[in-house]
Amino acid sequence: MILSLSALSPALAQTDSVQIRFALTYQGEPLQLGQGYALRLQDSILIETMRFYVSHLQFMQGENVAAEVRPTHRLVDAEFLASQRFTIAVKPGFAADKLVFLLGVDSLTQAAGALGDDLDPTQGMYWAWQSGYINFKLEGKTPRCPARNNAFQFHLGGFVAPDASGQRVEIALEAGQKDIVIAFAVDQFLGLVDLQETYEVMRPCAKAVELSKAAAGLFILAK
Repeated sequence: MILSLSALSPALAQTDSVQIRFALTYQGEPLQLGQGYALRLQDSILIETMRFYVSHLQFMQGENVAAEVRPTHRLVDAEFLASQRFTIAVKPGFAADKLVFLLGVDSLTQAAGALGDDLDPTQGMYWAWQSGYINFKLEGKTPRCPARNNAFQFHLGGFVAPDASGQRVEIALEAGQKDIVIAFAVDQFLGLVDLQETYEVMRPCAKAVELSKAAAGLFILAK
């Protein structure tokens, strides 16, 4: 049986609860928007925007769904600490060995058009009804970028084949784990991209799918 769980504030969290936090890092430290970081070859890099959707987050025990997190779609934003963490209530005896979610917004929701809450277009993550939502957005500047103002922009999205870019992420959990930190290293993602050659992806395309797959592979359980 699937349990539908509602988000609670930390103050209301009881003994039977699970803490989930997305830890966005750069060079092993918490990501700071607007802060300059050293880059190879004596260059520097500045991250200005980092946000992405996680959808249909489920706890699995074996092949069975132990619990689902509500609301279904959450926008994780480096600018807002509260968006990166939440506490959910679970029933006594709750157990899960895996956490799964979609990096992005599922195709059925995409096809429904602009919605509200975290899916509201005012969040800056919606293109238009033909293209749908931006699943993953990363923006910044570095002298290595030949673009105007040395800016790079990765707006990864698309929900229609062959450019459907939503990616399933699976993370193995330790037995009895109730405090879960999911890390994503922004510097590792950028290390997979030659910013002199690839610095702007702004529409559904094969490159958006490729980079989305790369991003999905970088979510890990922090020790």
